[in-house]
Amino acid sequence: ASLGQLEKANDAYGRAIRLEPANGIAHYKYGVNLLKLQRPDQAGKEFRQALTLDPQLADAYYQLGKLAVASGQPQQALADLTKAAELDPHHLEAHYQLGLAYQKLGDRTKATAALKRFEELKTVKADETKLKDPDALLQLADTYFRLNKLEDARQAVTELSRLAEKDPQLR
Repeated sequence: ASLGQLEKANDAYGRAIRLEPANGIAHYKYGVNLLKLQRPDQAGKEFRQALTLDPQLADAYYQLGKLAVASGQPQQALADLTKAAELDPHHLEAHYQLGLAYQKLGDRTKATAALKRFEELKTVKADETKLKDPDALLQLADTYFRLNKLEDARQAVTELSRLAEKDPQLR
């Protein structure tokens, strides 16, 4: 979306919130749009407001956790990302960001568990082939290596190599 389109969307979300200030989803979507406009502080406020109005919004917890990881605050991210994963156990991105947060904190065991869960969720059966996320496999291989689980690291790298053979963009 162009900057002009994002600004128009921003205006529309602002109007929607003025009309219905207790709408948690509107605050959440406004926050997402603010992220696209690279306004993370404002976005964080909207996500927190969304959760005040609707504490079951897993995506709002996820976005707050992702913002914390990106701003170098992995410890702060854990509570929000864990809550997102509790509310929506199939939330792929929450598990991935949890893995990154634990990795940044040096807890390789929990990082591995979160990244494995992400990879399990990401695996999709399509004509008996598994589609996997190369970034998650790379993170998983790195975490296994740091845990000195070399065979597991080798398996993750092998799977990454298989993906690269099938997808020229990964070569």
